[in-house]
Amino acid sequence: MDAFFKEVAEIKVQFATIKESQDKLLSAHEKTKTITRSADIMEIRETMQDDMNEVSKIAHNIKSRLEHLQRVNEAALDRKESRSASSTELFYSYERTRTSVTAALCKKLKDLMAEFQALRMRLADEHRQVVERRAHIVTGRKPSREEVDHLIDTGESETIFKKAIQKQGRGHVSYLHFTCCLASNVFVC
Repeated sequence: MDAFFKEVAEIKVQFATIKESQDKLLSAHEKTKTITRSADIMEIRETMQDDMNEVSKIAHNIKSRLEHLQRVNEAALDRKESRSASSTELFYSYERTRTSVTAALCKKLKDLMAEFQALRMRLADEHRQVVERRAHIVTGRKPSREEVDHLIDTGESETIFKKAIQKQGRGHVSYLHFTCCLASNVFVC
């Protein structure tokens, strides 16, 4: 039973690591909203992607450990017939504990991963909106979803202002930005 609880403690540490990574992702995302240099934004986005990949690896590790615990629990139940009557009651108590703890950890993993997926979706949606606004400011028209996806996939979303300034000149882009702010009643330009 000690080995079981040691394994549970290690899994809980990994849960805490996932939670910390979620907090880091959220913090980094908030930082990208205030940074204007494309190189800094791209660096933060790469770090965020690395954090997301790390969370996926940890979650996969936790899942395999929980599956192993479930297999051990099932194997122990299969061996219960060979036990004497006096040890059977204690055995059932251990098995109920192991089974309920394992089930609780599985549910916690499921909930944590649903929370993580919701965070990923929120970050992606907010990034998509930022790219859409940038493209609107530069082109003067609202881009289609496919255009926004293309800008994100190719990485052009981070350099769209720089390219527009090089192509059309700073005054023209500033004028477009100002008119877009006026049109949308957003004066946080």
